[in-house]
Amino acid sequence: MIMRNFLVIIFLLLAIILWCWAFIDIQKSLYKNKLQKLLFFILIIVFPVIGTIIYFQFSRKFKMSKKVSSKGIKLIK
Repeated sequence: MIMRNFLVIIFLLLAIILWCWAFIDIQKSLYKNKLQKLLFFILIIVFPVIGTIIYFQFSRKFKMSKKVSSKGIKLIK
C-alpha cells in the first residue's frame, strides 16, 4: 500500500512538472501563427496529461526555428 501511494505521488509530481514546463515553453517559443500558440494552451489546460504529451510530440512542427550566424540571429519559418 505504501509503495502504491509512493508511485502515485511520483506520477503526479512528474505530470505537474511536465505541465509547467509545457506552459513555459509555449510562452517562450515563437510560433508561425498565434492561433497555434493559443490552441496549444487550450489543449494542455483541457487535457493536462495527454495534452502535454501531444504538445511535446508535435510542437516542433509549428515553431519558427532560429539560425545563428556571425551577422546575428535569423528566424526561419
